[in-house]
Amino acid sequence: MLRFTNPEMNRSSYKGQYDQIVEPEMIAFHADFGPTTTRVVVEFVDLHSDQGSQTKVVLTQVGFPTQDIFNGVSQGTHEAFDKLDSLLARIALAALVGFVAYFVVGFATFGLLPSLRSEFLKYQTVYRSQEAMKSVMPVGMAFMFFAIVPLAILYAMLCQGVSGFAEGARLGALFGALIGVFAIGSFVVHNYVNPQIGLKLTVQQAVVYFVEWVVVGIVIGFIYRPLSPHYCSLHKECNSLAQKRGQPGLQYAAAQFPG
Repeated sequence: MLRFTNPEMNRSSYKGQYDQIVEPEMIAFHADFGPTTTRVVVEFVDLHSDQGSQTKVVLTQVGFPTQDIFNGVSQGTHEAFDKLDSLLARIALAALVGFVAYFVVGFATFGLLPSLRSEFLKYQTVYRSQEAMKSVMPVGMAFMFFAIVPLAILYAMLCQGVSGFAEGARLGALFGALIGVFAIGSFVVHNYVNPQIGLKLTVQQAVVYFVEWVVVGIVIGFIYRPLSPHYCSLHKECNSLAQKRGQPGLQYAAAQFPG
């Protein structure tokens, strides 16, 4: 089942059937678009150069009965390829700024809430000292970034129809609040059960982590927004064999990705 959602949240679904899968070289399937069924072949070509290895993705689609259907599918597919680089860049930027926001809020709370620092000092046998943390902090920061990247991807998948900074920030806050609740249940309370720490520190941690994740969600929602529809500038080439048979065909050469 193929599902498409445009920025106005209009959704459409199409059925398809895989014909052949050759790992990792090719995927072939038939796509049922209602008035017609087309054959789609996606090929993955390895390219090697002095700059390193890359993978070129080539999509060939044939079987369109009319020029109007050909034009509609052509525009949609080209837009999808044209937006791919921008989509990945927006997700990466949202994750990066969310990562920075997480630590800014975290460090700020220690400065603004002396009681939180005092509570931590009560459990010096449980937690590392500030000096000891310095040696492992780079590892912790790296993995925190890796943890925020999937959240940015998840937000992008769930909020495809978001438009505008205000709506993005609002839905981002809701998304962050849900992550905050998850963090409290899976991490904060979990730490209260296992290490021997007090309830006061647990409550303070719950508040801080909840606020951190809400801020991260707002930042992700504010930065990541789906691109508006536009005409792409990718090179397109009609499949000559399909044209000779009287069936308009498309061939797309997508951007090259590190492979």
